[in-house]
Amino acid sequence: MIAKDLRRLSKLYVKFLAQQLPPPHTEYMAEAMLFLGASEQKVTQKLLAEFMVVDKRSLLAMLDDLIKLNYVVIEKDPSTLRDYLFSLTSLGKDLLPKIAEAVKTTNDMLQGNMDKEKYKSFFLLMAEMEQNLLKRTPVYNFRKLE
Repeated sequence: MIAKDLRRLSKLYVKFLAQQLPPPHTEYMAEAMLFLGASEQKVTQKLLAEFMVVDKRSLLAMLDDLIKLNYVVIEKDPSTLRDYLFSLTSLGKDLLPKIAEAVKTTNDMLQGNMDKEKYKSFFLLMAEMEQNLLKRTPVYNFRKLE
């Protein structure tokens, strides 16, 4: 089953990436911080949750370590007073080059001796397969059942 193969590859990738990243050594940390670092302004809870493909409650739990480590700041969204805004602290911004380097190193290890066209094709094929499934299935929101 392809899910098993993708899960195994994903676990290996995440394990290798974690060895390269600064604490707390998670791919969620890397994804969130790179996304926040690319934004010119504070990011809404909704936007970050959609990017991370999680619900808003799970997002807060996921980012708790980053907030405790003083990498990310969370504040109430003044326009709604129910949602939150996220941004990187100066300490978090200082880590962005290390995170980018960890991702590059991991991607280089993933590519190995594979030529660039074959490597690029792999990602294009994954995107095409995802679109094939999305066309044939109802939208799945990746939310926990309550």
